[in-house]
Amino acid sequence: MLSSVEKALEYDKIKALLKKYTASQLGTARVDSLTPSSDLDQVRYLQVLCSETKFFHQFYGGIPLDGLRDIRASLSRTDKSGSILDAEELLDIRKVAQIPGTIHRVFEKRDREEFPNLFAIVDILPVFPELVEAIDYCINPDGLILDRASPELRAIRRKLARLRENIQQKLEATLRAPEHRKAIQESVITSRNNRYVIPIKQEARASFKGIIQGQSTSGATFFVEPLGVVQMNNDLNDATETEQREIRRILLELTDTVREYLYELGVTLDLLADLDFLNAKARFSLHLNAVEPKLNTRGTVKLIQARHPLLEFHLQNARKIDTDAEQNAMLPERIIPTNVHIGKTFKTLVITGPNTGGKTVVLKTVGLAVLMAQSGLHIPAEHGSEVAIFDHVFADIGDDQGIEQSLSTFSSHITKIAGMLETVKTADYSLVLLDEIGAGTDPTEGAALGMAILDWLGERNVNTIVTTHYGALKAYAHTQQTMENASMEFDATTLRPTYRLQIGIPGSSNAISIASQLGIPSEILD
Repeated sequence: MLSSVEKALEYDKIKALLKKYTASQLGTARVDSLTPSSDLDQVRYLQVLCSETKFFHQFYGGIPLDGLRDIRASLSRTDKSGSILDAEELLDIRKVAQIPGTIHRVFEKRDREEFPNLFAIVDILPVFPELVEAIDYCINPDGLILDRASPELRAIRRKLARLRENIQQKLEATLRAPEHRKAIQESVITSRNNRYVIPIKQEARASFKGIIQGQSTSGATFFVEPLGVVQMNNDLNDATETEQREIRRILLELTDTVREYLYELGVTLDLLADLDFLNAKARFSLHLNAVEPKLNTRGTVKLIQARHPLLEFHLQNARKIDTDAEQNAMLPERIIPTNVHIGKTFKTLVITGPNTGGKTVVLKTVGLAVLMAQSGLHIPAEHGSEVAIFDHVFADIGDDQGIEQSLSTFSSHITKIAGMLETVKTADYSLVLLDEIGAGTDPTEGAALGMAILDWLGERNVNTIVTTHYGALKAYAHTQQTMENASMEFDATTLRPTYRLQIGIPGSSNAISIASQLGIPSEILD
């Protein structure tokens, strides 16, 4: 799909909203790569899968994905022989590796016939009980290597504990010794340069036997390692280095264990990304109160009580954010839904009506419903709604002037339409959405051009919805068997649009009614 169409219909904003429902970067990446499909079987499968996941979410709380994260960088490093993962990386792998087991346990309690497509994914999801157990045995949740990770590590740490205790006892005795009382700045044991020391007054440094390991900022205190603990500190440092070598050996061993499961972990990441994406689509559908549409390859679109998804989200969020009851009362209670159909008795729909009456919203609602459906997303409409699978969707909506290209509004629209016509020539089924067709130039010429374009598209059985203010276009549509007029309802009493689409009834800009209500004398209007 053209990026300009995606932008015109705000499909990119739908994807941005969908991302908020993912649990990980893996699911977010799936949303980034989401595009509509023109394969009926593929779209039907995606729709059914979304419905199954939505049902699972409603009744069983969704597919459990706690702990899911992107570990591909760690797996890539593991693939290199001799590489060593750190404890945090191994914990991340452990968190991902335990998810399939949790999913299998949840699905074991469910009816396979209710969720056949979800079970098809879960059935091929590998489990890693040995890998999870190996990491759990060696590393605690805070990323510390446990003593039980190896007999050698346990022995080394016992030795370290004894050495530290002996040093502490030796230094405490030094602090208590009467002969050192005047030399000691403070009766504490601290460390400098990985060696245990005690703070000595500046004036006593010459008389106190030991090695200076540091000095305070003020220079009043020297941190001295008494000669009696020098060898003990040496032994402690040697044992600490031995501990680190053993920890490194354990991490290497665990990394080698992970390497044995590299392929299966890669498969698992892909499947979990799919499940994350499915969870997001299900939650998105629930939030929108959306439905699975019927699908066809006959070019028929029938939307029942369809709502623009972005307007729906905007209204919901506005009510959540604004806690002021008076402000909330000013917000509309709901989005006015649209009933629209095309492709069965007519191929072209010409919509007229006043500005800000909702014509463009209808175009975007239809376009987004088609793109969402072909992307495997449910659509915000009522059950029974039907969407065709189109090879191409084209939309020219809004005044998108190309300043850098020195294009006028009219030239910008015509340039886009010209590109569209080339694409439509080779497509079996296309949907074309044109906002204010022929606008931006002389009305007579613009209307004539609009008629010619609609004729050309009609001859090729292209489903086309256009909006216009040109009376000549709606009059022309009235004379064509494959075209139909529609209008946005307008309340002449309140001078406000109702935002309801009326198919079969041509509309107007209601300029005379509005002028009369606003005080223009009847002799002028007559």
